[in-house]
Amino acid sequence: MSKYSEGSLATAIINLIRQKRMKEYEKDELEVYYEMLNDKQDYHEYIKSPEWKEVSRQAKERAEYRCQLCNRSGDDKSLHTHHRTYDRLFFELESDLIVLCESCHKKFHDLEIHKEDENVRFGEIAF
Repeated sequence: MSKYSEGSLATAIINLIRQKRMKEYEKDELEVYYEMLNDKQDYHEYIKSPEWKEVSRQAKERAEYRCQLCNRSGDDKSLHTHHRTYDRLFFELESDLIVLCESCHKKFHDLEIHKEDENVRFGEIAF
């Protein structure tokens, strides 16, 4: 399954999980859903989907359309919804996401790249 179109299995599963509250599902139950979604969906396709756009919009609304690092105000286009973790990709909890302005988002990714370089240089030691 590669499309997130209205009426698709992915849409049905995502809507069911969101309605039943993600917290109620155990890890083994989620594994079944992941298998149904072919386990490794294309992340870039997902972030273009209507489902992700709604998740992102809700995150920005909760953040009152402000960057959660520098507090700069923005709009739906200038603010980015960033995954703090990919553990529940496609079934994100509110706490899995953070809203960042473009500048802070770039800095955050630059920091991640630098950290990855250090991990490789220092023999995979986690910092």
